[in-house]
Amino acid sequence: MSDIKRNQTIVFDLVEYNMGGGYDPTTGKFKSQISGTYVFFFNILTRPHMRLGVDLTINGETRSACAYSGADPNFSVNGSNMVVVHINKGDEVWVRAHKSRDPPPGVMLSSFANSFAGFLLYED
Repeated sequence: MSDIKRNQTIVFDLVEYNMGGGYDPTTGKFKSQISGTYVFFFNILTRPHMRLGVDLTINGETRSACAYSGADPNFSVNGSNMVVVHINKGDEVWVRAHKSRDPPPGVMLSSFANSFAGFLLYED
């Protein structure tokens, strides 16, 4: 992805495993098919000297601390986070750029090292 804007959904289009089909690689969103406690985590890597803040979002509400990456001018730097949350059937979870500020122009993700994953820990 390149030229990321404020509040833009980060789409992870390379899917390694998607048991149950809850993740949609065209929208970048996971839709829960079972209510319960889930673990979600993500990793973001930008090109050198490009900073990006991202949020883990559930139904449009930020539910995690932000991950910053790419502050070093010479090296790519990653940011990651993990949350344990209860969600209901039909809830949507995704990663997006901060909604409160614009990333610098030209921010690009290094696609080989970006990931978004989750799993059901306990069913209701």
